[in-house]
Amino acid sequence: MLFGNHRTLILGVLGTLAGVVGTVGGISDGARVVDILGFAAIGALGLALAVGYVVVASKRPRR
Repeated sequence: MLFGNHRTLILGVLGTLAGVVGTVGGISDGARVVDILGFAAIGALGLALAVGYVVVASKRPRR
């Protein structure tokens, strides 16, 4: 189960941070649009993983 594992949350947070840092760094260095969009896509995927984990964790029954 992909979203039931806490490693998914960690991977999502790291992906989001990499996307944000890469996008800001690319903009400040004057990188090409394709490079900036690539980092933005990595950030969006990381955000989707983190949000997916939180949604699945919120629906999990408590003991």
